[in-house]
Amino acid sequence: MNRGITVSVAGLVTIALLLALAGCSGPGHPAAPKVVWSVGVESALATDPAVRAVRAADVAWATAVVTRDFSRADLRKTESSTLIAHQHNGYVTNYAGTDVPTYTLPGPSIQLPVSVKNTPEGATVVVCDASRDWYRTARHKPAYDLTFAANLSMTLKRSGDSFKLVDMQALGTRCDATGAAIGRFSPTPALPASVGKGDVIPPKKPAP
Repeated sequence: MNRGITVSVAGLVTIALLLALAGCSGPGHPAAPKVVWSVGVESALATDPAVRAVRAADVAWATAVVTRDFSRADLRKTESSTLIAHQHNGYVTNYAGTDVPTYTLPGPSIQLPVSVKNTPEGATVVVCDASRDWYRTARHKPAYDLTFAANLSMTLKRSGDSFKLVDMQALGTRCDATGAAIGRFSPTPALPASVGKGDVIPPKKPAP
């Protein structure tokens, strides 16, 4: 299952279903799992600072989803407050307290970095994403096909000596993600029986 993709920061568009590192969870919330990586023949871009920032943001987002906690410090460190708010609102609107079947993630998104373009303001990273079926429900087992993936453009802005993810766009083109690192959560997140709006911790308000 693919991560929520935005056409612009102002509007969140779900490409598939909206689909985590350490920290404390609120009462009744699952503890954050660790990520165990299985690395293939990774792209030479994998060590680029902007690519590493994209991966860190994705892991933080996935952790927020499986713990249902969008106030996490790792998420605030790696994504803009506006993007976090869109992701939280999309999750609550589409899944919390609705008739849509509950889901969980087996791990972070499956992405192979394709290109990096640095600018004075930040960077744009294109990744080949094979996460379309990378989710679990009562009727769906996690799956992926590295040869049938889609290009996504990730926009980053510089934040001190690092980057923050501020937007994502689907480019509408297919790609082959063979060689992408595949991360799995350990322990495997349990599938929640139901999720109400009160079960999701909202983002913390940005400091004035």
